[in-house]
Amino acid sequence: MPEQPRRHRQGQANSRTLINRNSTPEQRGQAQQRLAGYLDGLLGEKLARPGDDLLSGLVERVKAGEPSRPEAARMGVLMLFAGHETTANMITLGTLALLQHPEQLALLRDGDNPKLVA
Repeated sequence: MPEQPRRHRQGQANSRTLINRNSTPEQRGQAQQRLAGYLDGLLGEKLARPGDDLLSGLVERVKAGEPSRPEAARMGVLMLFAGHETTANMITLGTLALLQHPEQLALLRDGDNPKLVA
């Protein structure tokens, strides 16, 4: 199985565990640790081969002495979680709003005014 799809599925599963109100504190802690381990691995890759991206910028700060690599991994978890969950939720909520207001959906579908999207 290719590495990227597996990583994506694992990241989603860990994110779901973190936001699931039925998850136990132990389950949340384990999910947090798995995500931190994943981000630590990505930081290691960026240390070896920096690019022009957010994690590479964070790695430059680690090289300069602050934050520590474990702190950077935790920051990475927060960025991943915040970016993924908020985006996924807003897409879902936007879809629901358009389904509940078909006249607004029709305006978007039939119109050619990009300002309507905003």
